[in-house]
Amino acid sequence: MRRLFSANVVLLAVSVGSISSTAVAEEPTKTTPWDEPSGGYGVATGFSNGIWGGSLYAQDARIRVPLFSEHFAAQLRGLIVHDWQSADYRLDMGARLGMIGGTAPLLNILRVYGSGGAQFLAPIDNEYEENVKFGLSGEFGVEGFLGPTISIFLEIGGGGYFDSNYGNGGTAMAGLQFYPF
Repeated sequence: MRRLFSANVVLLAVSVGSISSTAVAEEPTKTTPWDEPSGGYGVATGFSNGIWGGSLYAQDARIRVPLFSEHFAAQLRGLIVHDWQSADYRLDMGARLGMIGGTAPLLNILRVYGSGGAQFLAPIDNEYEENVKFGLSGEFGVEGFLGPTISIFLEIGGGGYFDSNYGNGGTAMAGLQFYPF
């Protein structure tokens, strides 16, 4: 009886060992569809569209230059702000210079970041205002990499101008970014 018990214990131990080694061997590896690291480390260019100041429509073109490490960059954005809700169409143009701080691409696919900076906006048609407006704005963003050199992003934040209520409020922008270098 004791031999039979010992034989069963040995058989059980061998069975458990083979199950655990089989489970480890069958575990899939997690990789992205591309082998090279995602962009996000070099110079980038891009554009976006969205809501500016709560009720205005904005478009921008941007260039991003890395600073110090992979987590920090400077960004220059050229802005065009449209107001179709007023009685007459209004067009303003401006720019923003800001700093970005964010994560490295997580799992080679996703980056989370925050940015903020100084901006100005100038009326193109002098019907409403003649003064250039200066202010500050910031946002949080999520960037998803579609491949090693291209990404899409969504930014949500807010901003305002010191000497005017025009263009103050929340922003929601989405666009594409390219990492050619």
